[in-house]
Formats: sequence, C-alpha cells, structure tokens
Amino acid sequence: APTGVTATASTTTSGQASVAWTAPASNGGSAITSYTATATASGQTTRTCTAASSPCTLTGLVDGITYS
Repeated sequence: APTGVTATASTTTSGQASVAWTAPASNGGSAITSYTATATASGQTTRTCTAASSPCTLTGLVDGITYS
C-alpha cells in the first residue's frame, strides 16, 4: 500500500484537493498500473481520482465540508 498519503485543499481552485503519496517499496511481483483516491462525506457525492503516479486531483468537492 502507498505510504505518506496527504490531501491538500487547493488555494486557487474552489472544490479541488490534491492527493499525494509515496509508492510502496515492493509491488509484490505485479506491476501497479494506477492508484485511486476516494473522498467521502455524509450527504455528499463520493469523489474519486485515478492516476498512474502521484499526485491526483479530486474535483467536485464542496468547500467547507470535511471529507475522509
């Protein structure tokens, strides 16, 4: 699993956050082709972003809402 995962709200674009991570030291013998980050909050639409490497940008978030 990736380590050092961070999510940082954009200071220039409303409703966006950048998710960054460090790739695992071992892939267990299988190539990792993509990573998916998911943001959920009660009463809000679940948002995802997928990228081949760090980082990826979550869009469609609601400012002022805490996501996990």
